[in-house]
Amino acid sequence: MLQFRVSGVLEEEHGALRTLGQRARANRTVLELLDDLKSAARDPSVEAVAFRIGRLHGGWAQVDEVRQAVLRLRSKGRRAFAYVEAGGHLEYYLASAFEHVVMPPMASLDLVGLRTEVTFFKGAMDQLGVEACFESAGEYKSFAEPFLRESMSAPFRESLDHVLSDLHGRFVSGAAQARGMEPERLQELLDGGPWMAREARDQGLIDRTLYPDRWPRAIRKELGDLPASADIEDEDEDKPEPRGPFTRRRKLQFKKASRYLRPWSRLAWFERRASSAPKVAMLLASGPIEDSDEAESAPGVIAWRALGKAIRTAAEDDSVKAVVLRIDSPGGSGAASDLMWRELKRLAKRKPLVASMGSTAASGGYYLAMAADSIVAAPMTITGSIGVVGGKFDLEGLLAKAGVTREVLAYGRNTGLFSMTAGLTEEERLRLREHLRAFYDEFVGKAAEGRSMEVGELEPHARGRIWTGGQAVELGLVDEVGDMHFALSEAARRAGLAPGWNTLVMTSPRPGFLRRMRSRLPFASVVDGDWVQARLPYKLRIL
Repeated sequence: MLQFRVSGVLEEEHGALRTLGQRARANRTVLELLDDLKSAARDPSVEAVAFRIGRLHGGWAQVDEVRQAVLRLRSKGRRAFAYVEAGGHLEYYLASAFEHVVMPPMASLDLVGLRTEVTFFKGAMDQLGVEACFESAGEYKSFAEPFLRESMSAPFRESLDHVLSDLHGRFVSGAAQARGMEPERLQELLDGGPWMAREARDQGLIDRTLYPDRWPRAIRKELGDLPASADIEDEDEDKPEPRGPFTRRRKLQFKKASRYLRPWSRLAWFERRASSAPKVAMLLASGPIEDSDEAESAPGVIAWRALGKAIRTAAEDDSVKAVVLRIDSPGGSGAASDLMWRELKRLAKRKPLVASMGSTAASGGYYLAMAADSIVAAPMTITGSIGVVGGKFDLEGLLAKAGVTREVLAYGRNTGLFSMTAGLTEEERLRLREHLRAFYDEFVGKAAEGRSMEVGELEPHARGRIWTGGQAVELGLVDEVGDMHFALSEAARRAGLAPGWNTLVMTSPRPGFLRRMRSRLPFASVVDGDWVQARLPYKLRIL
């Protein structure tokens, strides 16, 4: 019995700087979890897996990838048990893949249906004397709406509702099928939620309520390691197992997956390094895209120069026969996105390149994927958002309230375009629109070329509109639905590799510990200098 624990954010890579006293690795990365479950399915000594599921945050696609891996494990004849410590939609969606779901007796299962909220700041900014001066290319490009409006525009509402409806439908159908009920019945339960754990058990949402110390006994009984007459709740039956060389141990042994699999994973890592077998590189690109000229970037940030170096390394390594670019990014700097796209196109001329999308690969994130030979996304990935936005905040009113004044000397009609103490003149606004439109046309043209489509065929699906991975496949913006392992296999197939190839995980060059500490100082923050941005809407969260 392998024991796993997942909570917090399912991260794409390790490396986040933690405070002293924190465990260095609270979670396995998504790829590590998928590898662990794949190894468990292959190991005949592993009879079952048990997951302790804490509060999860964000990452519908990553949760779905792990969920699908659990279902594949069960299809191999392994048993799967879940203990949900605190349950919302993400936690329950993952737990629904397990055959036996348990919660603490007094816990709450907070199932009420998916919801997203967008906060608008225009009223507050008006009171402060701050004016948002933004323009966008694409009527669905809604990044600036929270600063320009007090409510959603019709295109923003249409786009967001279309995505939320698809995610909700996939959540309901997937969880209902796993729990053996009709989707309509699960929707009724969502409408009646939230539920106390005992109520959830009575409604068939979970199987049992137990305190954590009783859960291992329930698993032992379920697997036949305890007699059918054993009382799970009887604490008098709990006896420590005798130890010794001649002691007969119980058949079922509980092992923490990290301790059981880590020695083998380390051995496999050394074997891969020493092996002459061909490699498929998994290049991680996670976080917002920044217009940074630094040769190194911290985890969770995509900087064009740092990622470009990693791309060239993968291209020049003769042992790497194919590359999977793993993207989990809402976008960012348009210019930086284009520079990295160029490096990826050069790579794709030398060896197969497959893009694998995480929970978000939109706008600038989709720009990176356009260079790939094939794009793979999870059904619940947020992608698309082919469009750009640009502008600034005019702080003149706020500074005037504080008694701050400025005088300006200028030699040029559009010098106020970049000033934070002046709005936009009509001429400046017109020039900004032309500037953004030129970038948008280039964006759409490259997207159409990458997808082997005519511009007129692809453009209606652009305009800054977001899609789920499943919707994007239907529109031709994405090739196939699949997880990381599927993308790796696809890259290997395109490279013509026989079974036995190895995976090499690559990241951008990372700064040392002292540089990372310095970047956390309050005066060390840097404002992104690129005023043409390819980004998702402000703080898009689906709960």
